Amino acid sequence: MTVVVETAGRLHFGVLDLRGSLGRRFGGIGAAAPGPTLRLSAQPAGALEVEGEDAERAAAFAKSFQTHYGVTTGARIRVERALPRHAGLGSGTQLALAVASAMATVGGITADVADLAVAVGRTRRSAIGTWTFAGGGLVLEVTDPALQALARAAVEALGDQVPEPGTIPGDVPVSDSLAQVWLALRDSLADIRERALGGRGDVGSQPEEGGEGGPEKGRPAA
Repeated sequence: MTVVVETAGRLHFGVLDLRGSLGRRFGGIGAAAPGPTLRLSAQPAGALEVEGEDAERAAAFAKSFQTHYGVTTGARIRVERALPRHAGLGSGTQLALAVASAMATVGGITADVADLAVAVGRTRRSAIGTWTFAGGGLVLEVTDPALQALARAAVEALGDQVPEPGTIPGDVPVSDSLAQVWLALRDSLADIRERALGGRGDVGSQPEEGGEGGPEKGRPAA
């Protein structure tokens, strides 16, 4: 059995609430890059063997995976194409998750991307790269409790329409200030929830607009 994993880099557009006053530090916004991509393959083996581009880092991630899950069997990993380092594409996270994903499949280990990220030491500051690995697209890592409440309500309303846990299909208009981003996202989440519930006639109560953590209209968030 040969497992092939290919993933694109990620673009990080910036952090939100760096001081962590609204919750978790280093929340931010980013997106999967259209290219270049990383590609590696893995096969079962008696011992751990890693070759190809960025093999040393890949081997370190593989050993972390083995330690985390108590794996004693090995794998033969070949990094066919690595992302350029120090280019703003999140090469470390994408390599780590690609290695972990391949080893989990080869070893018959069931784990979601969040578990894999912990196994290889990622998401300590930002989870943008982890979620672009999981599903691509635009990712907003939310620290604001008001937005968290709206997001939970939208996910609950969407029910089976949500493709992945915590993923909400929708559009946030391009804005020229963080305050406008907050307001646009708030309105978008509320609209998604209302449309999801509208067909069932059970819109019910909605999280209060604004609320703790939300910026005042026209005023940039701290």
